Amino acid sequence: MILAFTYQWEGRFVYQEILTLPIWRSMRFWNAAFLHAVHSERKLRSPHNKCFSEQTPEQRVEAAEIHRNTFFGQMSSFLTNMMAFQLPPGDITEFREKMFIMSELDEEQKLMLRQLSPDEEGEFSLSDKFENLKERGRSFFQSVSRSFVC
Repeated sequence: MILAFTYQWEGRFVYQEILTLPIWRSMRFWNAAFLHAVHSERKLRSPHNKCFSEQTPEQRVEAAEIHRNTFFGQMSSFLTNMMAFQLPPGDITEFREKMFIMSELDEEQKLMLRQLSPDEEGEFSLSDKFENLKERGRSFFQSVSRSFVC
């Protein structure tokens, strides 16, 4: 994506040409690409290449955590890319909520992803979101700093 904003072709950025391709409007593409990305990253990050029934309980917990983190990271990346490709807000919302059904994300992660993308009407206030994120970051760092006090 970064390269698309960098390189020019016949006086136009590559990004401008890429936007006109119909594949970016296909929800079938986004669904398949997302599932492929999650599966590929999970396969790379998984320390245990055993099937579920052969894993110890500790390995299962670790695998579930890897899956959650992978899913969250890929989801935030895909939602950002979908907005960059100017998909309709309703399509982005439908994609996000459909993927939540398959995920094992906790409610806080789902809330953060909902705040990242627009709602059905395309409404969201970035200033409100950044203020919310800044406040959550402050409270996190305060709780961490308190844990290191002797």
